[in-house]
Amino acid sequence: MKTAINIVAFVALFIWSFSSGFFLSVMHTIHNVGFDPPDVNLTQLASKAKPGQWSLVHILGEGCKCSRYVAESLIERGADNESYEHVIFIGHFSEKIVAEVKQKGFHVQQPTDEQVSKMGEFAGTPTLIIFDDQKQVAYQGGYSHTLLSPANPPTDQQIYAQLKHGDTPTNHQIRGCAMSKKHQKNIDRFSLKYNLEENAL
Repeated sequence: MKTAINIVAFVALFIWSFSSGFFLSVMHTIHNVGFDPPDVNLTQLASKAKPGQWSLVHILGEGCKCSRYVAESLIERGADNESYEHVIFIGHFSEKIVAEVKQKGFHVQQPTDEQVSKMGEFAGTPTLIIFDDQKQVAYQGGYSHTLLSPANPPTDQQIYAQLKHGDTPTNHQIRGCAMSKKHQKNIDRFSLKYNLEENAL
């Protein structure tokens, strides 16, 4: 009797584990799983800003549709003249997009895989980090309360404006794509979104 109960308990636990893993994979496939801010040290970027100048750092990831929306938004509006805006492209991006971002006045960085590893842990992209005029982190998170799309563009300029006026903007979760194999495997065990055999940062 005890053995039968143990078997039933094991089967129930297996079904629960399988179902939760599959559900998480599906949710992430439709971008409904948020990421924590990156565990990286980017204060050196803020140090490039002029005294009293704010800094906006945009971290965009290869193959991430939301990152592409951010890039297109940056190209459309151009760099803010009052702040120091830096764009980090992780992975391979269209040369056309990178060139257009540069032409619009943004400082661009395309680190190698090794350089990315030395920076720290990037869980997901796109990520927005804003440093205030004292070079302290004022915001670190996503670009919107929901998924980015042509109908729901990035709100980085609104977040920046709120901070400059002394308000506290909503700290949005990072909704997009995982940037490391570790995070890809943890949230997409069934490879519904990511091909884990391919190289990932």
